[in-house]
Amino acid sequence: MFTFGLSKERLHSKREYAALDRNFLAWLRTSVSLLGFGLGVEKFGVFIESLSRFSYDSFADLGVKCSYGSGSQSEGIVIMIIGALVGLLGFVQYLIRLKHMDSKTYATTYISGIMIMLSVVLTGLLFLMNLGRLL
Repeated sequence: MFTFGLSKERLHSKREYAALDRNFLAWLRTSVSLLGFGLGVEKFGVFIESLSRFSYDSFADLGVKCSYGSGSQSEGIVIMIIGALVGLLGFVQYLIRLKHMDSKTYATTYISGIMIMLSVVLTGLLFLMNLGRLL
């Protein structure tokens, strides 16, 4: 393997910075995926709502059938907010770890993983509550 005159320590350091950049890009990819999924869920709610307007003549049936569309829209917005927060959290984590790498003191933090886990659990509970409302 060619090192182009870099010392082992400097090569190791460059690999760590490259790994940090890849980690940040993974956070951004996750954020964009959540934003896209949230947009899809929200637009699907609009589609169901407009479809129910054309499918049912009675206003009573319309009110019952449109309740899913409005819940789906709010869930989509929540997912998009979570996606934006994931991107922000990834950027904050990148800056913190970059500072630790520059000062050569690295402290492991688990707060970002815990925050992501809690947001996924809360989103799942939101979906379950909406599903229970539909049944």
